[in-house]
Amino acid sequence: MFKTKDRKRTSNISILVVLLWLVVIFSLSSQVAEDSNQLSEEVTIVVAQAAEKTVPGTTVDVDHFHSIVRKNAHFFIYFVLGLLVVHVIRRMVRPRWKAYWITFSLCVLLACGDEVYQTSVPGRSGQVGDLLIDSLGVLTSLACYFCIEIGSNKFAIARKTCGDKGITDLKR
Repeated sequence: MFKTKDRKRTSNISILVVLLWLVVIFSLSSQVAEDSNQLSEEVTIVVAQAAEKTVPGTTVDVDHFHSIVRKNAHFFIYFVLGLLVVHVIRRMVRPRWKAYWITFSLCVLLACGDEVYQTSVPGRSGQVGDLLIDSLGVLTSLACYFCIEIGSNKFAIARKTCGDKGITDLKR
């Protein structure tokens, strides 16, 4: 088992990772429109080339695909944020539903702040659609975390009940 110092160190590292991820989010939001657009175009081209190599004979409309990549980036960034934040909050707050509610509220509040902040960046604007996509990313991450948490709890209960030999039998 973890010792108290190890737990505290792990919690501090988890909080640091959340803060670093927020720096990534707000640094991406700080890019002027041209830089943001260029970055997402570069990512789009890499993804499109990978798709064309994976499915020979396929051609990807890069202009159309570009908007899909931009919206998926919003989802992915806030999906990761949701996982990181719930990991920290879940260690501090019980019951589970309260930790999830705090995580969702905090992440959506951060997404709102991000969209408002973007209105001050040249060529950028805050969009309600992006906020909804961000929120969906957080909600999806909470659903995934819940499934993992429930699964690991069932595994722990089975291990206590059956012992290590019983777990080996359960894996088969």
